[in-house]
Amino acid sequence: MATEYVAMSNDAIKNIDGNSLYVYQIFFGKFQSGGSATLKDGINAEMCFSLGLPILISLMLIPMCYKKISKEKRSLYIFAILLGTLTTFMATNLFQWSKIPKVFSIIQFPWRMLLFSTFLFSIIAGINICIFTKDLKNSGLFIIIMIILMYAGNYMSDIIKFKPDFDPSMIVQNTNISNVLGADGRCCGEYEYLPVKAKNVYTQNRSKNVIVLSGNAKIENEEKNGPNLYFDITSNAEESTLELPYIYYLGYNIKLNGKEIDYQESEHGFISIKILKDEIGKIEVTYSGTKVSKICTCISIIGTMLFVIYVIVYEIKLRRAKIKNE
Repeated sequence: MATEYVAMSNDAIKNIDGNSLYVYQIFFGKFQSGGSATLKDGINAEMCFSLGLPILISLMLIPMCYKKISKEKRSLYIFAILLGTLTTFMATNLFQWSKIPKVFSIIQFPWRMLLFSTFLFSIIAGINICIFTKDLKNSGLFIIIMIILMYAGNYMSDIIKFKPDFDPSMIVQNTNISNVLGADGRCCGEYEYLPVKAKNVYTQNRSKNVIVLSGNAKIENEEKNGPNLYFDITSNAEESTLELPYIYYLGYNIKLNGKEIDYQESEHGFISIKILKDEIGKIEVTYSGTKVSKICTCISIIGTMLFVIYVIVYEIKLRRAKIKNE
């Protein structure tokens, strides 16, 4: 970890268990009959965390459908059930987030684990519904589809809010850090993933230029374009420390006259660099991402390609087996 971020500060860790769900919130959403009255105020009462009736009903069909699943699909079926159950458990107050390693607290809200649960349980739901409806007549299928659509419509109407007078400029206004900070430098989201050192009024008032924190370096021809920054150091009679207009994160490449140099975190949570005495030239700042993000991107691409290949090979084998049986 490069530095301590607000999401991983001691205050955030203390609050993570307070954002866990009660078990009944997994089954009863606020849009269901009487559901909104059962949610405890202060525990994300304005959001719906129910897995949803289609998924819950589909999970009840597991005992009926398990034996009918082919051996090839059974391992995936069991994996989805176990991991889906685990991630759902981790979203509830039965799981003690405050007692696990600090690095995992970056999730902030345990109910985010439901993203994995709903994805995994959707696989189970699709398989179960497919098996269960094989022997149903068209009228039975029509009834099931109508129930799902009615439920989904009620769900969508509850979570989607539309205002005809919506002003798109509000997005820019509300995401501008200078408009959400309070007098003490705190914002509505407690700065979330910003460095702890950046949680101050200095961040609000800081200019977009390079600042000389120490020394007497002279900066000229400064040009900032999104994540890219270029400027010249025309004189530097003593060792200088420069603060760049970028909040401190890993993944930046900083070069002086084409040679990469290291950077540190300033006392205000911004990127700072040290320039040796009499060292002058052109500074180039670009962002390429961290090594971890690059590795994850490669894994995602390779994994997707392997999955596509697997599906193609699997389908070819099925067709060959079908031709042999005929």
